[in-house]
Parts: sequence; structure tokens; C-alpha cells
Amino acid sequence: KKYFVLLLFLIFCCATVNCRLIDYSNRISKDLFDNNAISALTKDSKGFLWVATSSALVRFDGYSYLKVEGEGLDTLFSGRAAIYQLAFLSPETLWVCSSVGLFSYNIRTHHFEQQTGLGRVRVNSMKRGNDALYLNTSRGIVRYYPESKKIDRLFSLDKQSLVSAAEDMHGGYWVSTNKFLLRLPSLSCMEEAFAKGETIPVDTIRKFSTNHRILIDSLDIMWMWDKESLTTARVSAKGQLEDMQSKSVEITAIRLLSDNNVVLCKRGQGNEILYRDESGRTVDTEKVFATLQYDDLANTKYFFIKSNLFFYRNLFKSSLQK
Repeated sequence: KKYFVLLLFLIFCCATVNCRLIDYSNRISKDLFDNNAISALTKDSKGFLWVATSSALVRFDGYSYLKVEGEGLDTLFSGRAAIYQLAFLSPETLWVCSSVGLFSYNIRTHHFEQQTGLGRVRVNSMKRGNDALYLNTSRGIVRYYPESKKIDRLFSLDKQSLVSAAEDMHGGYWVSTNKFLLRLPSLSCMEEAFAKGETIPVDTIRKFSTNHRILIDSLDIMWMWDKESLTTARVSAKGQLEDMQSKSVEITAIRLLSDNNVVLCKRGQGNEILYRDESGRTVDTEKVFATLQYDDLANTKYFFIKSNLFFYRNLFKSSLQK
């Protein structure tokens, strides 16, 4: 009988731990990092947050934080590499897109590995397929199979560097390079052309004088920004950019919220939330000031919602004003 009671007690303890709510209102100390720039965030299946800078990878459970240590991390952090995206494609494996390649970290075994088949090519972002990863790299669009390490180059650049990529609601694939905004076919069309050994059609839409990042929201509005200006345009069903508007402002990152809302991260000016209606028209704004810089989160897959925005603010131990 006493063993049965003990078993019930252990079950209760485990259930209590597993059901513990993550308190995102607790703050991550800035002393944890060697610099103030947080470049990527993601959340695992248990609700724990993973935070990256150019010098550290940290797990935050709402109460305490743990700096990830282990063999292989020196490859990523010794050269002050930039981390662009963190993503969990399975409960145990964290993928890291960085300026020095693609890495995987098994959170159960603590095994950290660089995907050597890709070399040290810059991986800006990634997207999950059925059994492959679609990588937006500086040299083009790559289909990568983690199990076999097989690499298929769906779209390659010779004399240009790919900076950013986005998909519209019609499946069209857009990429910005250091010179141009290009429109490509859908990923499925690129895969079909690759299988047949055919060249995919590429349309040049705009010419850039500086590196631009791009993002397409749920209303099929494209956002294009660099250190000097922000441009928006609606993507038509025919793949054309319509109703283009530009303004002079230095944007470091843009994040999409729920209900069509957007956060603009402005260097030196804090952050601005744009509340938009169903047509994409801004109906209200809110300014959020932070003392620490929130670096480019264009590829961060963390879902901020209005009710959880206090975590986004408190993350920096900042004094906020409205």
C-alpha cells in the first residue's frame, strides 16, 4: 500500500511540473549576454523560450535561465557569428540558421552539430517541408535532407548574394539580393524544374542600391526595408506590386502580430505597433520604448500576440513609456 501511495505522489509531482505555466512576465537579465542584441527567439513544445545572440544560446523557463554549453558551440560563437533564426522542427531538435552555416542542437542529448555539407555558407532562414528543409542561403534556395545530408540547389546565384526571401498568398517566391528584387516560381515549380533539369524563369521587379529585407504579410502586402527607408506594396494575383508607398525611416526588424497587426523596430526610436483593419489600413499606433536593442528578428518564429506583448517588453528589463 505504501508503494502505491508513493507512486501516486510521484505521478502528482510529475503532473505538477509538466502543467506548470511559463511565466513570461519574469525578465531575462541583460547581464547574461556579452552584448545587448538579441537576434533570434523561438519556443519549444514545453513552452520554454530559446534566446540567441552572437555570443550565447540560452533557455528560459519563465523562472530561470540556462546558458547552453557543450562541444561544438565554439564553432558558432568563437567568431561572433550572427544568428538569424531558431526553429524547432521536432520536439528534440533545435535548428540554428547563422552567418557561418546551419547547425542542429539535440536538447535531450546536448549534441551540437554543424551541417557540414553546406559548409560555412550564410543561412538566412529555413522552412520545413515533408522530409526536407528549404534554406534561404546567401548563394540561393537549397533543399536539404537532414537524414541523408543530400543537398539540391533549386535556385543559385553567381554574382549576387541573396539577402531575404518570402512567399505570397498565391505561392510565388520572392527574393531580395544585394542588387535586385526577384520574383521566382513557387517552390513546387522549382522542384519540378530541378527534377527535369530545366532552368526556372526569373523576373526582375526592382533594382536596389542597398541590401533590403522583405516580408509578405497575411494581406499579401510586401514590406521592403533597409537602413534608410521602408516601402510597402500589395502583391497582385498576377505577381505585380501595386499601390507602392515609401517613407524615410531606419528599420531594424518587422514582426507580424495577430489580427493583421505589425511591429516596426526602429533604430534609436523604440518600437511602434501598427494596428490595422482587414484592408491593411493603419487605424491606431502604439509606441514601445526599450533601452536595449532588439536586433533583426525578420526570421524569428515566435508568435507575439497582444496579450503576451508584456513579455516582449519585459525581456529587456526596460523602462517603457507610452
